[in-house]
Amino acid sequence: GFTSKEKALAAAVIWGRLIQPGSDLLTWRWLRNDSSLSEFFEADISRVHKDRIYEIADKLLANKDRLEKQLYQRQNELFPGRNTLFLFDLTNFYFEGRCLENELAKRGKSKENRKENPLVSLALMVDQDGFPVKSKVYEGNVGEPKTLAEVLEACGLLQENEGLYKPTLAMDRGIATKENIALLKKHGFPYVVIE
Repeated sequence: GFTSKEKALAAAVIWGRLIQPGSDLLTWRWLRNDSSLSEFFEADISRVHKDRIYEIADKLLANKDRLEKQLYQRQNELFPGRNTLFLFDLTNFYFEGRCLENELAKRGKSKENRKENPLVSLALMVDQDGFPVKSKVYEGNVGEPKTLAEVLEACGLLQENEGLYKPTLAMDRGIATKENIALLKKHGFPYVVIE
């Protein structure tokens, strides 16, 4: 559902975030003032308004699950046999503002000891080379152990199929509860717990 201009803008925003990480506004400034990246696309995005950056970021987010799945499938086609080890972890990000309109922003246990700030949590599973397999954004007060089963299910790794290959899962002790270890054993996952 992306037009040719939206495809160019999405690619430019993604490359911009990789080359010069920052906010949407900083990415827009970098694309307009400090980069020739717009010259690589047929569609003219050289003088795009900053609101188009916000809009394309929203469109990418709306298609996140589909994009992740397609990118992971393509990665496996290009580099078969690399999905032997998955690292699963959760982190959170704090906000300086009150976030009254953000339904995910909740106070919880901050990784940076910012308990007075609203948080959003990110669950991320990567392969042994650090390539993302699956990500999911949660409320800031989510308990780490609750996220493992949901992310494994979203990856299709909890299907009852004896022929389904199971990668070794590496996780920290905050996620490795008795219930999660029992879940992994039930589904035949090898696992490593990082202390």
